[in-house]
Amino acid sequence: QRFNSLTRRYLDMPQSDMPGRFVYVRDLDSGESWSVTGHPIGDPEQFRSTIGLGYTRVETKTSGLRQEALFFVPKNPDEVEQGSQDPCEVWRISLKNEGGASRRLRLFSYSEWVMGDVLQDMKDAPFFKLFRSARYEDGVIFGRNSRWGAPGRGREPWPYQVFLTSTRQPVAWELSTLGFVGMGRTLANPVALERGELSNQEAFSGDNVCGCLAWDLDIAPGESASLDIILGLVPDGESRFECLPWKYREAVVVDEALETTKDWWRRFVSSIEVETPDAALNDMVNVWNKYQIHMTLAFGHGPSYFHGNQHATMRDSMQDSYGLIPLDPAWARRTILRAMSFQYSDGSPSYASNRMGMPEAKWDKVDLPVWLALTVHNYLAETGDWQILDERVG
Repeated sequence: QRFNSLTRRYLDMPQSDMPGRFVYVRDLDSGESWSVTGHPIGDPEQFRSTIGLGYTRVETKTSGLRQEALFFVPKNPDEVEQGSQDPCEVWRISLKNEGGASRRLRLFSYSEWVMGDVLQDMKDAPFFKLFRSARYEDGVIFGRNSRWGAPGRGREPWPYQVFLTSTRQPVAWELSTLGFVGMGRTLANPVALERGELSNQEAFSGDNVCGCLAWDLDIAPGESASLDIILGLVPDGESRFECLPWKYREAVVVDEALETTKDWWRRFVSSIEVETPDAALNDMVNVWNKYQIHMTLAFGHGPSYFHGNQHATMRDSMQDSYGLIPLDPAWARRTILRAMSFQYSDGSPSYASNRMGMPEAKWDKVDLPVWLALTVHNYLAETGDWQILDERVG
């Protein structure tokens, strides 16, 4: 979402594909360096990317090492709301030594942090970096932003704290983008990777903040090693998330979270199924249409991160809810009520239905309120939940 972006995007990101979530590898004996996913450094001998239900997996082979990076957002089985998830992302990194000699490796994680309104950062990064800071504490990097930048709340502190941690104790850390990349360099040739060292110093007001941890792995021939990197945020004042930076620091907990996430997605897509003579049509309707409904509801319809509105319009929210009703009626109900809270008393719709409670302007597209009526009618027909008509919103 635009107003609560954790990581940075550059204006030329569609062309450069940078910055991003990178894990670099340095061979401590040969000095050779590359990236686990083959970007932004390296030319892997093999490459494969898989988009699964609730996860993305990238597999490469470089310099005698078979590598895998698996990314997922863990679903939380303890939450009342079905499909809720912890506000964090797990990077599961696995390496197997397929060579005949032992390997001494140092891995570096890297991500740049905006911590607020991504478009404000794009337009005025030198100003907004004055309000960001980071610190390291017992294997965890924490980041804060004292000036949000969101419309109507620009001078307020961003109401979250970012964290980066892992299932292995790091040997070093870096909190400044300049400290990692170096003067006049890029993420394709960072000075920290060339030196093989990080500064272990805090980032202060005026620094571009990054999350970088380093770990040492010794892998014998034929053996494997892995670690889990967790990047997330903790909402200020919400005690249920206070322990989140430490929740996933045990690999067994990450194992359980991955299985829980996969299980949730299996149940979500199997709630209603069709069977036709066309296998491709079955896959599209039974899996990927449902997956797309989930993604657009959760993340909005913006075709890219460079459009101004990264939250759904009233029409989009209703269209998504229409498809969600037979899959997860409780989630559809919450979305309908959220969108209805932005309708004006004279029946006029608002353009958008953001999740932050910010006021939205009226909009003159006549089909927007029509979708509200259609979706509520379909919800009532599918669920019989007439109590929704008694809900007070606004």
